[in-house]
Amino acid sequence: MPARKKCKLLPIAVREELNRKLIEGSFSDFRGLEKWLKEQGFKISHTAVWEYSKDFEAKLEKIDFLTQQAKAICEASGDDENNLAEALTKLAQQKAFEQLLKIDMEKEDVKFISLVKTISDLNRSSVGIKKYRSEIRKQLQELTDDIAKENGLSDELAQQIREKILGVVS
Repeated sequence: MPARKKCKLLPIAVREELNRKLIEGSFSDFRGLEKWLKEQGFKISHTAVWEYSKDFEAKLEKIDFLTQQAKAICEASGDDENNLAEALTKLAQQKAFEQLLKIDMEKEDVKFISLVKTISDLNRSSVGIKKYRSEIRKQLQELTDDIAKENGLSDELAQQIREKILGVVS
């Protein structure tokens, strides 16, 4: 097994500052970062910083890509209530399913057990989101009904409030 990269062995506070400097510097000036690390008491070559930055930048790009996918799912769903959480759950479920297809089912694999647990957690999360959404809709219904009664509004007008102002269609 290869040795762990020196940058990953840095204390968390120093590594977080290194990450911030990498982002702010557009993943460049590795000699400057080598010098900064030396000032912090760590002897890490600019090459090691470059290798670390490559992995870090790739992870950031993947997060950005997944975030864009989640936003696209949100936009396509047209749902305004907690849709980012639902979109992320759907995306995670999709990725977990893709990984499940890659696992050799003939072998007892820790990854398989872990993946099944992850899928179960995601499904529980999905149910929680649906319960939350249902509760919010119920509360909005009750609120608009109360406002309608208090102000002598017709049921039709209360429905229009729900649909137009709140964006909720019963």
